[in-house]
Amino acid sequence: MLQPGEIICMCGSSGCVRSPLNNCPMRPACHGYDAQVVQLQKYIEEGKNQDDILSAFVKEYGAAVLAIPSNAGFNSLSWLLPYGLAALGLLVLVVTARRWTTQPAAAGAGGVDIPVDPAIDARLDDELRDLD
Repeated sequence: MLQPGEIICMCGSSGCVRSPLNNCPMRPACHGYDAQVVQLQKYIEEGKNQDDILSAFVKEYGAAVLAIPSNAGFNSLSWLLPYGLAALGLLVLVVTARRWTTQPAAAGAGGVDIPVDPAIDARLDDELRDLD
């Protein structure tokens, strides 16, 4: 059975932004709440099922009236996006942790001899003698 919490109050008041119909903070003075509850009761008395009622509300107010987006078409992205972002964040965390724990080999370490140009070596010796 359809619950009022599955429909968003569409009064548009600043205190009721995107609140479910059963939790509208503007009640009892909310004009949108009264109209929507009367409409909901009318649909229930007509014997409409949950899908028909939600379709009627979507037709009148648009998809923004649904508290829970449908899992069809482009709306399935709203269900998959948080999981995709969490997986991406975990991947970034693992890659960053591996980079931080792996130390690059220091230049000249490990007994590797680097060839020295004799001209540069002589010039360095001259420069160091001039400092004294």
